[in-house]
Amino acid sequence: MATVRNQKPSAVEQPPRTIDAGVAAELLPLVDRWVEQLGALLRVRSLRDPLGDLALELTSAQKHAVVALGVERRPLSMSALAQRIDTSLPATTGIVDRLERAGLVKRLRDDGDRRVVLVGLTERGRATFGLAADQMREGMAWFLAALSAEDRATFVAVFGRAVDVLCGRAAERKP
Repeated sequence: MATVRNQKPSAVEQPPRTIDAGVAAELLPLVDRWVEQLGALLRVRSLRDPLGDLALELTSAQKHAVVALGVERRPLSMSALAQRIDTSLPATTGIVDRLERAGLVKRLRDDGDRRVVLVGLTERGRATFGLAADQMREGMAWFLAALSAEDRATFVAVFGRAVDVLCGRAAERKP
């Protein structure tokens, strides 16, 4: 097991998943419309896992773990990884065991707290994530290409505002 220096594991604070009943009722027609639109899109193109076309013998949870570690660009504690892929710690341990056997991840120790087990991508894991990232970018480009340049800019800006609010970064965003 390798050692990582000055890597503090971080827990991700999840935004609340419940909303006010009145707001939910107000949003229901928009949500229904969005579901219909996604259904129409699914009839034209698959929206499955970005690693789905890579012919890897990985489960969906294992694919999500590779993507989560790749997006983070640094090792994560087992508990942070479990939170990001929405699985229990014991299930995450099994996922990491199998990814480690496949040569995609490695376990590391945090020099600051030797009890903490971190998980990071190996070279093969980073290459696999790179292929997935390329597929994600291609899919996003396909989607955005259907819009005018102005609509693309608006869509990305509005999506960015929603992400900032949900991630608690709205106050940090420049007007």
